[in-house]
Amino acid sequence: MVVAFSYAQALELVGTAVPGHLQADLEVPSLRGVQAQGDLLVFPIAEPDDVAWAPVPATGVQLIRSEATGNTHWLHQDQGSTGVQWAEPVRVPVFEDEEPDLRLAYVRVPEGQGGLLIHTEEHGVNGIGPGTYQVNRKREADPESVQRLLAD
Repeated sequence: MVVAFSYAQALELVGTAVPGHLQADLEVPSLRGVQAQGDLLVFPIAEPDDVAWAPVPATGVQLIRSEATGNTHWLHQDQGSTGVQWAEPVRVPVFEDEEPDLRLAYVRVPEGQGGLLIHTEEHGVNGIGPGTYQVNRKREADPESVQRLLAD
């Protein structure tokens, strides 16, 4: 069984303290469905073909680093979840008239384990339950700027 993280424990993994206006002892729930975190979406998928799975290291995987604020989205293992894996999608070149490739990563979480998606300050922590997932960027909803990626 996965041991639940508190918000403070999860942020310690990336060297960040809980902002003063938030509750440090809140438990991070582990979810198996669609999740959103700022400019990211996590959703369950069938096992992808032709990806190179690698263990999520104890130091985590930096999925997005915000250049403006330094707020970063990190993928981490839950406590004792050494079987959590990730893979980068095979990138297809994007031409100016095509929609951007929004895929950032795939995540595979074995039964009885969990992953964590940690945003250093603004969006808290998402617990990722057992299953296989795709992590995507979001893009602007405005038809005039549909090519522009959403930035938090």
